[in-house]
Amino acid sequence: MSVDATTAPVSTASVSPAPANDAVNHPSHYTRFSVEIIEVTSQLSFCLGNAVKYIARAGAKDDSKEVEDLRKARFYLARELDDFRQCRAVATAPVGVLAKSEILREEIGGDRGILVHGICLAAASSGLVIGQSLISIIELLDEQLAELGYVDAATGR
Repeated sequence: MSVDATTAPVSTASVSPAPANDAVNHPSHYTRFSVEIIEVTSQLSFCLGNAVKYIARAGAKDDSKEVEDLRKARFYLARELDDFRQCRAVATAPVGVLAKSEILREEIGGDRGILVHGICLAAASSGLVIGQSLISIIELLDEQLAELGYVDAATGR
């Protein structure tokens, strides 16, 4: 029996722990909470995972790119909402992700913590709840961007 990259078992048990502030494996802007961001994002769809990533790191990786990170999060949320509206497959997250997102909600705090947890709640939902949840999350993110002085030239918001 031959083993290739698609069938070989992968184990992280033998990987030694990364040094503190390992910019490749454990960047500080993703490990500043008790739950590493990838523990949540890996259980979400690509778009929702990216939205969580950008919200969680906004201003932490590069404080001059806080608005840009939040705009990227909004882009991915809008893309997921579009997929939902077009009846394309929208992956749902396992309910287990909610416990981790609850920890992140508390540790990130404020509206951004609510956004991260809300994204995970939406991903664990089904049916029309997903669409309405994404709309509400995008609206809250728009409020965050407005508070930072960002106005979208296309919408005026």
